[in-house]
This record gives sequence, structure tokens and C-alpha cells, in this order.
Amino acid sequence: MAHILIVEDEVVEVMNLKNNLQLMGYDVLAVASYGDEAIEKAKKLNPDLILMDVVLKGSMDGIEAAKHIKKLKIPIIFLTGLLDDGTVNRALLSEPYGYIIKPYDNRKLKISIEVALYKDRMEKRFKKSQEDYYHTIFENTGTATAIIEEDKTLSLVNTEFTNLSGYSKEDIEHKMKWTNLFVPEDIPMVEDYHHLRRVNPDNVPKNYETRLLTRNNDIKNVHMIVAMIPGTKKSMISVFDISERKIAENNLKESLKQKEILLREIHHRVKNNLQVISSLLSLQMHQFDDTETADILNECRGRVRAMAMIHENLYQSKDINNIDFGIYLNKLLSAIIRSYQVDNTININTKVESLYMGIETAMPCGLIINELSTNSIKHAFPNRDQGNIFVELESVNDSYVLTYADNGIGLPENINFANSKKLGLLVVETLVNQLNGVMEIDRSYGTKFVIKFRELPYQDRMNL
Repeated sequence: MAHILIVEDEVVEVMNLKNNLQLMGYDVLAVASYGDEAIEKAKKLNPDLILMDVVLKGSMDGIEAAKHIKKLKIPIIFLTGLLDDGTVNRALLSEPYGYIIKPYDNRKLKISIEVALYKDRMEKRFKKSQEDYYHTIFENTGTATAIIEEDKTLSLVNTEFTNLSGYSKEDIEHKMKWTNLFVPEDIPMVEDYHHLRRVNPDNVPKNYETRLLTRNNDIKNVHMIVAMIPGTKKSMISVFDISERKIAENNLKESLKQKEILLREIHHRVKNNLQVISSLLSLQMHQFDDTETADILNECRGRVRAMAMIHENLYQSKDINNIDFGIYLNKLLSAIIRSYQVDNTININTKVESLYMGIETAMPCGLIINELSTNSIKHAFPNRDQGNIFVELESVNDSYVLTYADNGIGLPENINFANSKKLGLLVVETLVNQLNGVMEIDRSYGTKFVIKFRELPYQDRMNL
């Protein structure tokens, strides 16, 4: 038996309608004559259906009352003699289940009531099936999930969320504020995000990390994914426990830090050992009266110095895998000039971009420049007070272009690098091949070398 609330201010009409409804098998719960009275009785009695007249006593008519009752999800049928478009359009805004014009016959009234009751049952059944469907998905997302109201109250949580937080659903739902679950230092950030997400959602991250405080006061690192529920001020969150990942990340950072310290120490020791070798060569060089032998030892000392400076720069650099080749090149050339004591006779001009090279590329490249500049200082400027050397290194696409030139007497035409008996030239040829590079020589004005090469990954070079 359906329970009906009558909202009508005409006594005779009420008596007639009540009698007819009872004859049809319906239960009349109560009668209201005013709009506000209808609202109160609807809240208190929760009828299955309301038959509402439009014109009522008091300041609130039936349409206004229906707009308030609409929130209670109770179906309403208007019974009225008003047919004007204005009244009908206003009534439609309250989404009634029927609009019956007086006078009406009982058969039409019964059909309208049954249709309204059936429609209401179907809508509620469909809504429940939808709620069950989404609740099943919500409960089985595989991650901690919750619904947050605008006032930060947690209105719904799944089992994964209770497992993560340590609180039961009874402890949380409609009782606990969302922000109560975080460590104090993170609460201001979470509150700001919560507010801004409802004001300007495009300026709030949907993903962020924070620290959750469990019921047992354990701190868990969590990754949050937050999204607004369309058409509401509610948001849905998914919470992932990343505590183990954070521990692994911290362990990895510590391991990398220790390895970096170790690598710096290795570069430092290699540099020191090469410096010792350089010093030994210098001491040995002064033991010979033979100028040719002393020159050979000095050249070897220069090569060792070029390698030692690579390790020195790596030791001092923030990036232990790469060096700023421009800084290294200027230091290397300055050291060569001082070594041969030609500060006042040889001018060196460099043009190098801010390029960073790995040790596998920087080492042969530095040795090439060492050999070429040493050769120029020794042989390019005989019987001359001044000489110029120019070194340029630039990055072109995915390759490097090294240009070395001097304005000396030029390299003799009969000298072939591949067949040369000069160690320095053989070293240059070997190092260019090591870089998989291509070298061009221009002898038209002094000597100019253009070497093109790429920085190959270390493992590729090992497989050659």
C-alpha cells in the first residue's frame, strides 16, 4: 500500500480526494495546507508520493514547496486548475512526476499515481544498481581510495584505505577530516591543494607525494592521485604506499654518493700517480746531456701531463663523468707554453664552446691537441720571433669538429701520417682512428688540421 501526503488548502477538495484515494487502496498519511507545512511533513513522514496543489495558503505556493521537497527524492504530482504557460513552466523546473488539471476523473488520477510510483521505483532500483556497481569498483580498485567532501570530511573509504591508515570505516566515514591523516608539516600543503582544487583546479597538481600518519603513529610515504567528481564539490583520491620505494631510492642515492666519492678518489689518485711519473721523467730528462733524448722525455712528460689534467678536472668537477673541455683545453695549452718557455713568442687563440665530454673522448682529443701544439712549437717557427696557433672545437649536430692551425712554415708535402716515422704524427693518426674520426690537412698557409669525430658510448668502443 502506497502512503500519500495531500497538500491542498480547500477543505472540501481534501475530503473528496482523501475519500477517493482510500477507495483506490492508498493510505493518506496526512494533509497540509501551507507550503512550509508540506515541507516539514514530507521530511517527517517520508511519504511514497505527494499530491500537491499549486495555489496554497501562506506566502509559499506549491511549486516553491516542491522545489524544496525535490531534495528528499519524493515524487510529486501537481493537482491544479492553472493552465497558463508561466505556471506550467515553473512547475516543470521542480521535475514533477505528473501535472493533472482539475477537474479530473478518478481513473485518470489512479493511472497517474501508479505511473509515478512505478517510475519512482524503477529510478530508485536503477540508482541502487548503479551505486552497487560503482561501489563494487570502488571497493576493488586494488588501491586505497576515498571520497572527500568539500569540508574535508572523508565520506567513503574502501578496505584498502582502512588497511593503509589503520582506522576502521566506522572511525573514518563522516567523522574524520582528511587533513587529520597527515604529518603536521604536510598539512598546510594538503589544505592548500584541497581549497585550490575547488577554486582553480588547473593550477593544482593531480599527483603529489606526502606523508601519511597512521593510527599507530607510523609515518608512510604515499603518492596521491586526486580528481574532482564532475558536478560536485567532492573529490576522489587514490593513495599508494611508496615507503619501500622511498627507502630503495634513499639507499640508491647513498650508494651513488659513495660511488661518486670513490670515483673522485680514484681520479685524484690517478692524477697524483701520473704527476709522479711526470716528475720522474723530468728528473730523468735532466740526467741526459743528449738533447734529442731529453726532448723525447719532455714529449712523453707532456703526454702524461695531458692525461693527468683530465683526471684533475674530473676530480674537481661537479659531474664526475664529464669535463668542461673548454676549461681543460685552456689549462693544457697554458701548461705546454710554460713547459717550452715560449710565452713571449707563441700566441695561442682558442675558440671553444661550453662542451662537456666523457673521459673516453676527452682523453684522445686532449692528446691530439698536445701532439699538434708541441709539434708546432718545436718545428713550425724556425728563426722567427713570433708565431700564432689557433684551436677551435665546436659541436655540429651530433658530431664534434676540431680545427687546429698555425701560421708556421707548413707541413712538408712528403710527410704522410700513416707512414711517418715521427712518433707524434703516428700518435695523432692513432688517436683519430680511436675516435672513429676523419682528418683533413690543409698546407696552403701554414698547417691546418680539421678533425671530425663523434663521442661514442664507452661500451660501444669496448666492442670494437
